[in-house]
Amino acid sequence: MNRKNDSTAFVELDDATSRILRTQIETKFGAKITSCGNAQDLREAIRQHTRQLLSISSLRRFFGLVDYAGKKMRTTTLDLYASYLGYESFSAWYDVIKSGVVEGPMLTLQASNIEMGSQIKVSFIKGLEALMCYIGEDRFIINSQPRRQADGLHIARRGVRDIRRL
Repeated sequence: MNRKNDSTAFVELDDATSRILRTQIETKFGAKITSCGNAQDLREAIRQHTRQLLSISSLRRFFGLVDYAGKKMRTTTLDLYASYLGYESFSAWYDVIKSGVVEGPMLTLQASNIEMGSQIKVSFIKGLEALMCYIGEDRFIINSQPRRQADGLHIARRGVRDIRRL
């Protein structure tokens, strides 16, 4: 990630960082952004969550709905994406992603039979659940949230055939 130091700062994202950010946004949104209609719906979800309006053109470029060779994005746009994901800023999100540190109970999954984009929902005894999205190369994006019923550890996968209770 390269930053310029001026009031309209831009950040140049590498492919892996862009993929992780897109996957996290799609996971929180609950759908892949594959059409302008999806992008409009995501724009509204971001507006409702952050109380800020994002350009539909920015979303279309970021999710590859229009041809765009550039990798530079305004920091204000990235901050808005990070805010939607629950972070104070893009820098805070980026620090967490690059640290690779995940707090909480450990769960080991073998990713050899999981298809890219598959989602795994894990519910924990303390009333938390996590939605994990496989992004390839034995890496997952994990979003956690409280849930209503606590019934022990339960694992459910969407889009994957072989399911096991760990």
